[in-house]
Amino acid sequence: MARSRLTIATTSLRTWHRQHAGGIVTEVVPVLGIGTWKVCAKTTTVPERVESVDHSFTLLVDAHAAADALARDVFEHVCDSRCGHWCQEERRTGTN
Repeated sequence: MARSRLTIATTSLRTWHRQHAGGIVTEVVPVLGIGTWKVCAKTTTVPERVESVDHSFTLLVDAHAAADALARDVFEHVCDSRCGHWCQEERRTGTN
């Protein structure tokens, strides 16, 4: 009788985030296996509020712009010198 082996594959994903003034964070997250990006904007204050759009973006630059626009539209945010730059965070996901 052969033994079965559990194989764990890890994938590196780069999630982008940008800290805005007023406790707002925008994020751009890759859609695994598709090659597109999803965007959201959220507050870091209590209660936390997360808003997203039902659209994915092929180009990262378009996703960044859409996330910033979402923060402007939903939270009435205007970027100024207190807002940070886009930063990437590498996350590893494991699949069986």
